Amino acid sequence: MDESHFILAGGVDPAVAMKPLTADLTETLTGTFSSAIDHIYVAGPRAENFSIAETFKDADSKGFGSDHLPVLVTLTD
Repeated sequence: MDESHFILAGGVDPAVAMKPLTADLTETLTGTFSSAIDHIYVAGPRAENFSIAETFKDADSKGFGSDHLPVLVTLTD
């Protein structure tokens, strides 16, 4: 976890922590240097209404023409 993720996750002040939705992802960048480099954080009264992020691959196990996989979260009522 680098400094920006540490701060966003409440490492400096837990009172202003944001919920990381992509913490469980292992890959958002495909190819030789595959890793999770795309992140989504939420905060506020509806933060708990967001799902944990998930990624999708096309039939060739790629990102639909991109080197980044689509990252999806869902907001429920």
